[in-house]
Amino acid sequence: MSRWGSGDGPGASVPWVHLVNAVLLVGLWAWSWAVFPAPPAHLPEPIGPGGPLEAAPSLGKWLALPITAAALSLGSYGLVPLIRRTRHFNLPTATPITEFRPEDQARIRHLTARYLLWMNAILIGGLWLLQIHQRAAVLDPSPGPERVPALAILYLVVAPAIASLFFLSTITHLAREAEQRARRP
Repeated sequence: MSRWGSGDGPGASVPWVHLVNAVLLVGLWAWSWAVFPAPPAHLPEPIGPGGPLEAAPSLGKWLALPITAAALSLGSYGLVPLIRRTRHFNLPTATPITEFRPEDQARIRHLTARYLLWMNAILIGGLWLLQIHQRAAVLDPSPGPERVPALAILYLVVAPAIASLFFLSTITHLAREAEQRARRP
């Protein structure tokens, strides 16, 4: 494992980020599919302003979050090869990145791709929380402020913000080190 904790780097034996993404995505699909067809028989018939409401969402509504997770994953994994092939980054440093050594550029590209894939895992985790909330709403369809998925929304805001701050501090540190190495003869 390198200094930057890249256990999923080019020479790593275990690609953790890929494993985590796969487990979260497959797990979300399996769980969503497993709990959809079995709403409890004792569900009350909720009454809304327009009459009786549906107690359980349709299959399309139920699978919207897993489909969103799959689309996010496809987009993230589609961008990774583009990031890794990119040769020029515009980082706010005194030395243009094109003057950085190739190994420093590769390290920055690798960190950027890894950040994108870990962010994908964070977002799939948030979609899990929303799906769990959706299942809870089927089991107890009473309206009210407690029906707002506050934990999922908080997670979907705070976790990516913290991950982004960590990424920005790490990438800044890497760029500064690369800049110092670029200045050396």
